[in-house]
Amino acid sequence: MYNERLFILILMHLLKNIRAVQNMNDDAKNCGLVFVKTYKTGSTSVAEFLSAIAYVKGLHCLHPSSGGNYREGELKMRAKRGEIYDMSFRHPTPRLDEDALENLIPNAKWVTIIREPIARFVSTMFFVKKIGMRYGFDPIRIAEAIRNKQIPPDDANAFCENFAHVLSGRRGTTALAYSDSPEIIAHDLILRLEKRNYLVLVQDDLLSSLAILALEMNWTPDVIQGIGISNARKSLVSGGRRGPKRQTTNNQVSCQSGSSCARAVLQCNAIDQHLYLHYKEVFARRLAAFPNLQLWIDAIQAATPGHAISSLPGPWARHYPINCQLHNPNAPPQRHTWRKLHSCQGRQTSLLSLT
Repeated sequence: MYNERLFILILMHLLKNIRAVQNMNDDAKNCGLVFVKTYKTGSTSVAEFLSAIAYVKGLHCLHPSSGGNYREGELKMRAKRGEIYDMSFRHPTPRLDEDALENLIPNAKWVTIIREPIARFVSTMFFVKKIGMRYGFDPIRIAEAIRNKQIPPDDANAFCENFAHVLSGRRGTTALAYSDSPEIIAHDLILRLEKRNYLVLVQDDLLSSLAILALEMNWTPDVIQGIGISNARKSLVSGGRRGPKRQTTNNQVSCQSGSSCARAVLQCNAIDQHLYLHYKEVFARRLAAFPNLQLWIDAIQAATPGHAISSLPGPWARHYPINCQLHNPNAPPQRHTWRKLHSCQGRQTSLLSLT
């Protein structure tokens, strides 16, 4: 009995050392990546791109346990269990918990995406149809209702100051649209993002954004050309997921810069407008710093429909699951790989399966 317990203790000690060595080696080869999704900014297109890259490179991705969204305290609990992942690209629900994500994805590059606030507002109006229909799909009426606190905070945060709301990690009990000091809030948030050296992508130029992200993550053009995505490839060309169909609808609303519509929308998006102008300028400087960026842009364009790619990894690279996956020994080989990379235990799953 004593020898059996001693053997188990020695085995556990060896496993712990193996995990530590593997984690150090993985961290030396590739840093992790945390992509903080924001709403109606093209973030799903970026997430699909990242999921396909993860499949090709064999990276483990973090997903909710159930329900399609993280529950309150879930990330902190999973971090305490010692789960380790290489990548995260889901919406940070119910709020952004950077400390927990930092433990789940060590040595991570932090990334997010921003969109011009007026275009984002109009896109949200057609996405949150209950609000859009209630106010006749009129941006001015919706913006006024938000300022008059006639729309619940959760919905107000979806329409106004969404980038600032998500990245601040604050709870949605009040709406940032009601703030009287937008420039101060924007300044404080910029300082907060600078502490983690966030890379802020710009939806206006999604191809260049993805190319810069790939460069900074040391993903070579040949890796990008082999990602074999379908829905994500189409969205890179159109500018967003299911872009062409929704764009036709959005064009029916005139909210041009300088119009009364634009002024109404910006009144409840003053923080995000400040942030957008700031990060647009930062993005332009980043573009100028990469003279060979076109090689990566060409690689992304080569992964769009109409180009023959001979070494596609198969259909399982094309989508990511709603929830994390459990092990299924009867799954076909490609699905087994897909399940492993989206498993509920991250990197630890493949290591423990060898014992």
